[in-house]
Amino acid sequence: MADSILYFKLYNDLEQDSKQYEALSKLGLTLKEMKQIAAKQVAILFFIPFSVAAVHAGFAFKMLQNRCPAPLSRQACLSLSFFSLFNLATIS
Repeated sequence: MADSILYFKLYNDLEQDSKQYEALSKLGLTLKEMKQIAAKQVAILFFIPFSVAAVHAGFAFKMLQNRCPAPLSRQACLSLSFFSLFNLATIS
């Protein structure tokens, strides 16, 4: 879900962002500096929802473990690892 929101935001703001980067270029920023700015913006847009989802999943697994007699730590770690790898793969 977070990926689709991120993609939608990036796609809709493309024209505005290109104008912003054009203005920054006129101010003297290099392409490398502009790429760093863009990477920071994408990281913020990605990691805030990802962090909220990870915390939510952690609480959900804890509540599930309280109701289920079998240990779920392995499944929780596996699920969170898959979720993080999938999301990291989609932004790169």
